[in-house]
Amino acid sequence: MKGMNKTMAWIAAALLLTCATSCLEGGSNSVESDTVGIIRRESKEGKMVMDNPFPYGPFYSPSLSKLNDGACVLVHFTLDRDAAENSSTIVRSRGYSTVTISALAEISKYRIARFSDPGAPDTGKVLKDEVPIKNPVNLIRGYVRGYLFVEHVLNQPSDQRNEWYLTYNPKAEPTVVMNTRIYDIYLRTTKQTAGTKAAVDMAYNNAYYIKNYLEEIARKEKASGYNETFRVRFNYVSDIKNNAPVWSRFERTMPFEISKVLGNNG
Repeated sequence: MKGMNKTMAWIAAALLLTCATSCLEGGSNSVESDTVGIIRRESKEGKMVMDNPFPYGPFYSPSLSKLNDGACVLVHFTLDRDAAENSSTIVRSRGYSTVTISALAEISKYRIARFSDPGAPDTGKVLKDEVPIKNPVNLIRGYVRGYLFVEHVLNQPSDQRNEWYLTYNPKAEPTVVMNTRIYDIYLRTTKQTAGTKAAVDMAYNNAYYIKNYLEEIARKEKASGYNETFRVRFNYVSDIKNNAPVWSRFERTMPFEISKVLGNNG
């Protein structure tokens, strides 16, 4: 569960403030927006590029050159589709589009864990320094190379650092609502480093590796005769009362198509 807790939450928050408009089409053939992604070294020129959820394919910017392969990032970018380096011929040849990045934050990576995994928290007990979550899914920013990028909201000092936990019960059966099959996952967070500033609503972006979990559920569904879509729902600790966690559900669920989850592995 423990992730690479490299990002300071205030950086991500500042980045989000620069992204007040999620996507702006410029007067020319350009796009300005924010997005998430994973860094990799491309094979032709050895440049660091960013796989992302946008339909334009991988992005390249000199701003990515110092990041490590596999890093998860949140960026604010501008893509000028009229620029010579973004002609269709060059993009096809290189395998990426070139963008300008005006803000960048590396974000923490975690893996979903089974209830029975070593170190997985007990859902019936309060964790040391547990922090209630105000909004578990402020934004689903994208699904890239097995990682689900999610923005959460907490009310806490802006300079406080947190550790996050995402778990599930592999023995649980889905909840069925109007023929919709829903599987629950469980989110919580603890204070890692205390802050000194006043408490405010803060946005925190994390990347959770859930590919194996989704494939496990998809195979379970397929074996039971269901071949279309299942949904995943966040449960989260919204309060602590009488030394016990108070669990709430985020009722907007995420759909996953079984055929796409399994691909050639089904």
